[in-house]
Amino acid sequence: MAYADINSAVNRWHVTSAIRSDIVNTLLEYADMKGDEGGNKEVKQQRKKRDKEDLEKLKKIITSTINSFHQQRNKDCLFNLKT
Repeated sequence: MAYADINSAVNRWHVTSAIRSDIVNTLLEYADMKGDEGGNKEVKQQRKKRDKEDLEKLKKIITSTINSFHQQRNKDCLFNLKT
């Protein structure tokens, strides 16, 4: 790669850095993953509570599924590993 190509690529990267930063920040806001700077304390507590409840739901779903490799499973049954 020629020096001029590298130089122009670096220049493009510098020119677009502010735009890329705005895009990342907007996406983080949409995903509700923005950092702890500011914000309502009650909302954060509600979010923590909801996240904990969601985690417990996931744990329950995972533990309630059948382990098709378990030794004590019914060997006469066929299990679909895809679903």
